[in-house]
Amino acid sequence: MIECRIDKNSAYSEKIKKMLRAHNVRFTGPVSLEERHFYIEEKGELLGALKVRCFWDWATIGEVYYENLSILSALVWEAWRHFGQKAVGMKFFTPVKSRFEDFLEVGFSTVATVQNVGGFDYYYADLCNKNVVETHSFPIRNVSELPQKYRKRLAKHTRSFNERHGIEGLFDTVQIVALEKETFLGGVQCEVYSNTMHITRLVVDANYRNRAIGKTLIDRVLEEALKRKVGAVELGTTDFQGRAFYEKQGFEVVHTRKDNPKGFDSHTMIKRL
Repeated sequence: MIECRIDKNSAYSEKIKKMLRAHNVRFTGPVSLEERHFYIEEKGELLGALKVRCFWDWATIGEVYYENLSILSALVWEAWRHFGQKAVGMKFFTPVKSRFEDFLEVGFSTVATVQNVGGFDYYYADLCNKNVVETHSFPIRNVSELPQKYRKRLAKHTRSFNERHGIEGLFDTVQIVALEKETFLGGVQCEVYSNTMHITRLVVDANYRNRAIGKTLIDRVLEEALKRKVGAVELGTTDFQGRAFYEKQGFEVVHTRKDNPKGFDSHTMIKRL
């Protein structure tokens, strides 16, 4: 009998990650992850910072802080100078329209608006101009790890920004596994933000497919989402991962990105509760 339970101690975390990586590599080949931090400081004060991760041919902007548009522009173009030759483009999304408009001001282009994701509208923007890298006069540091004192200040600025706009950061994680007499059949990892549960990974062991294990895991995710009273369950997937499967579970595609990874489409999918 299949047992579906919460993995409170994350005992199967590495197994889930390794299984998903092995599946992806069959289609994409070996891939690498690079994370860089770009920041501007003056006399010990943090004036701006940008966290960027490059994976699957795209650079993704994560945490960001800037005192004005000139600083944001300098950070963006320094990041593009670093990643532009190895990435298809640089992408950014946010539920805050004013921040989205700031990114448009510094060179990004509108891609899509996804309405009502857990009570927020999300704005997507890309930068793909290979021929232009703007110049600036700011002394920007480009490092693999942000110094601790600036990490704390960036976290403080991020909390303040989120509070002003009614955004809750990550406040819960959930890992659910399917077992049969302690044999691992599959698992799913989720993060809970604001009013949304985000599925980060879902795998089913190839030896145990066609037993509705994936559907069982999704049903349990939806149960946990309802317990937390979130408004939507959201995920990102590709055609070679699980788009067709998720559509059968009632998820809808709300945003598609070409060449992510190169030669394939990736999809943002949502099931509203």
